[in-house]
Amino acid sequence: MFPSTTAAAMITYYTGLPPVEQDWPGWFLYFRELNTCIESYKNVDKLIPSKLIFQNLAEANSSLSSYTIIPEGIIFPDRPNTNIRIKNVEDIFTNIKELAEKVDKKFIMSYWFEPDRIMHQEGCYGHKVKSFMQLIDDLSLKMYESLNDTLLIISADHGLINTTEEVYLNDIPEIDECLVKPPTMESRAVSLFIKPGMETIFKERFYKYFREDFLLMSIEQISNSDIFGKGKLHRKVSDYLGDYLACAVGNKMIRYRTQTGEQYPNKGEHGGLTEEEILVPLIILE
Repeated sequence: MFPSTTAAAMITYYTGLPPVEQDWPGWFLYFRELNTCIESYKNVDKLIPSKLIFQNLAEANSSLSSYTIIPEGIIFPDRPNTNIRIKNVEDIFTNIKELAEKVDKKFIMSYWFEPDRIMHQEGCYGHKVKSFMQLIDDLSLKMYESLNDTLLIISADHGLINTTEEVYLNDIPEIDECLVKPPTMESRAVSLFIKPGMETIFKERFYKYFREDFLLMSIEQISNSDIFGKGKLHRKVSDYLGDYLACAVGNKMIRYRTQTGEQYPNKGEHGGLTEEEILVPLIILE
């Protein structure tokens, strides 16, 4: 799925909507109403609420119980689903087992943030990543063997790729002077807002530095493609995407220095169009 990022992918899981039809296609989104960029996934005052799958399930079957097992600190609605807050990954499997043993029919959705954070910090193939994946595999198999009359689906929100370079657009004056505001969304799915009349020269200058690593798409090109999935383009997407979306096809990432934002070097990243980022496993155990 593209954009291959938690903000877009988890909303797809929670609503059943592809990014083209949802209001969270990326992590940092520009809201024209406020003339500011909001860290969407952590914002409690979301401007465009989406109908969650738990509401659809409750309307279809009022006797079905829904549960979400999520890390402490994540803001998430608790109606009609019941939130269960956990401190470590082992708690996921303990709680699923306990809930599954209840006699009523139920839908359980769980999320954990690792190994995403480890892969950002240390790259995709380090020892800590492999150790954590082995732990998940062992815990999943043990839980599966203890369950009865349960369908178990395991997947991920996105993949990651080892990056080779972080490029700050502030360090490229001939590109920076074309921008009317700092880029938004993701470091490998970069929303770019261009000064009126500088669109053509911006494209020339951008491809001078990033031809091998990024694909530039206008809002018109995105509207006429299925890059965000099939469906009708959400009314807010044109605001979010600005004039161009730079889609990563190589190993670089784009950033922008601001006075207030803290950014740390990453060895692994996601959001782009490579197979490593957009393809995720689908494991179904009955």
